[in-house]
Amino acid sequence: MSSLLNSRKKNEKFHFCGKFGHFQKDCLKRKAWFKKKGKHNAYYVCFESNLTKVPHNSWWIDSGCTTHVSNMMQGFLSTRTIKPNEKFVFMGNGVKVLVEVVGTYRLILDTGFYLELIDTIYVPSITSIFRNLISLSKLDVAGYSFKFGNGCFSLYKCTYLIGSDTLYDGFI
Repeated sequence: MSSLLNSRKKNEKFHFCGKFGHFQKDCLKRKAWFKKKGKHNAYYVCFESNLTKVPHNSWWIDSGCTTHVSNMMQGFLSTRTIKPNEKFVFMGNGVKVLVEVVGTYRLILDTGFYLELIDTIYVPSITSIFRNLISLSKLDVAGYSFKFGNGCFSLYKCTYLIGSDTLYDGFI
C-alpha cells in the first residue's frame, strides 16, 4: 500500500503543512521536519485508507512502511521490552504514539507458510485507528521477493511462492 498522500490530486490541501499544490514527497516542511529529527531516534509514519469494516486484526502489506507494526500481542514468538520513550510512531495526524514492545511476530498465511516478521513493533493504541502493517522493505532485506501485476500480489521466498492475493481497490 503506497502512501495515500502521494496519490492525492495537487488541488487538495496537504495536511502536514496546510498548503495546496504539492504532493507529500515534495513538501519542504515535511522534509525539513524529517531532517531535523536526524538519525538518532526511530520515527515511523503510517497512513491508512478510510475503508470501512476492516477487522482490526487484519494485516496490510505496505510499501511505504519502514517496519512491521502490530496492534496485538498474540502471535509474537519472542519480545523484548524497551525503555520508556525509546521508540515511538508518528501518526499521519502528527500524534506521537509509544511503542511498547519489539519482537518477532509469526504470521500464518492461508498457504500454511509461517511468515516470521522480525523486529515487529507492538503499538496497542493503534487498534482502533490502523491495522497491522507488513513492511515490504523489511521483507526484501529478509530475502523475500514480491510481484505486483494484473491486479494481484505474490510473495516469494527464493523461487517458492508462499502467498498471493488479489488487489482490492488498489490494496491487498
